[in-house]
Amino acid sequence: MGMLTELQFLSLYNNNLNGTIPYQLDNLKKVQYLLLGKNKLGTPDWSKFSGFPLLTYLDLHLNNLASEFPEFISECGNLTFLDLSANLVTGQIPKLVVTDLGKLEYLNLTHNIFQGPIPYSFPKLKHLYLGQNNFSGPIPEDIGSISGLRSVDLFRNSLEGNIPSSFGKLRELQHLDLGENALNSSIPSELGLCTNLTYLSLAVNKLSGELPLSLSNLHSLVDLRLSDNLFTGGQFCLLLSPIGLKCCPCNSKKIGSVGTFHQNFAC
Repeated sequence: MGMLTELQFLSLYNNNLNGTIPYQLDNLKKVQYLLLGKNKLGTPDWSKFSGFPLLTYLDLHLNNLASEFPEFISECGNLTFLDLSANLVTGQIPKLVVTDLGKLEYLNLTHNIFQGPIPYSFPKLKHLYLGQNNFSGPIPEDIGSISGLRSVDLFRNSLEGNIPSSFGKLRELQHLDLGENALNSSIPSELGLCTNLTYLSLAVNKLSGELPLSLSNLHSLVDLRLSDNLFTGGQFCLLLSPIGLKCCPCNSKKIGSVGTFHQNFAC
């Protein structure tokens, strides 16, 4: 495979390939799309890989990769799509990845063993999926500076502290999942400025206080999950009636369709 040096597109997606990823792939310096996802590929010696200068799309999801973050990825400066989800990658996200991948639009690291703070300094990012890891600390207040964000999924980590008010700056945001963390603030009223939201989950945290009336501005909202928190007050029905949601929050567990409800409030 490493002899095919003119290759620009290589897809071995969704097979039963096993063994380690061959280091000879590093010879493919013209490759722009590399799809190895949904196989049984193991961890190579990443030090034998250098950057792919033209690579824009890298899919390694659902394999058996068990290592720290592959260092060569930080040298792929044209990357716009990166999917490492459903592996066993561990450790923190290297700072070089955050600073050198300025063109990244899609980042999916879901279902790994990543630790440390949330990476966020990707100015062109549109989709951020970091759920089911061990990320900790607060959600960065500066996340609101990534103005093009449409999806943010931080589900099932160890995040704590406030929900940043800067989320209100993300006017293109459609999907926000902060469920199953240890967030312990109230819901910022600025969240009601995200009027393109169709999915919002804050379930299974330690959030408290009254639900802000500004949530009634979320007219596009289809799925709202607030169960298993410490909310108080009697404004629940007043909030949901204008946005067409039933007067009971959905169960915090992720399901394929809205069919099971968990009654926390009497309306």
